[in-house]
Amino acid sequence: MPRKAHPRLVAAALLTPFALPPAISGLLTLTAGTRLGLGPGPTLTALALLGPTLPLAYLCARPLVAGLPPQLLELARDLGASARERLLRVWLPLGLPAILVAFAAAFAWILGQAALPSFTSGPGGDTLSVALTILARGGALPLVRRWAALSILAPLGLALLAKLAITATTRR
Repeated sequence: MPRKAHPRLVAAALLTPFALPPAISGLLTLTAGTRLGLGPGPTLTALALLGPTLPLAYLCARPLVAGLPPQLLELARDLGASARERLLRVWLPLGLPAILVAFAAAFAWILGQAALPSFTSGPGGDTLSVALTILARGGALPLVRRWAALSILAPLGLALLAKLAITATTRR
């Protein structure tokens, strides 16, 4: 019988994208997408937002799935159902509400995140994300990568300075 993964490790692995700055996932997706032949655009944007969306879907579905009675799975196993049959005939029918809620929340989040810069910049206005989108679509990927790196390193540098300041004041 295969070993089961520890639930806390699985949760930590699924929630890790929430801890990453958006510039990291965007930069990784841009690099991977261009190497796979995907140009900057709506498809690449949706793929970049997929990483942080999976933990959101997990957080929505987990409480609903946790409420499923484990006796039904044991009963199905005792009656000779294979793992596939248990999935198709027990888990999916009972977990369908959780799956639909998770999908709806994830879809709404992706749609909101993709549209947010358009609404916040206003007509003719611009934000850094809108400017980077325009540059990426224009083919200036090295410039986009430099700005993304700066947006990753600047908060890390500020956090390091804050840590050094706190350490210096507590030593006195």
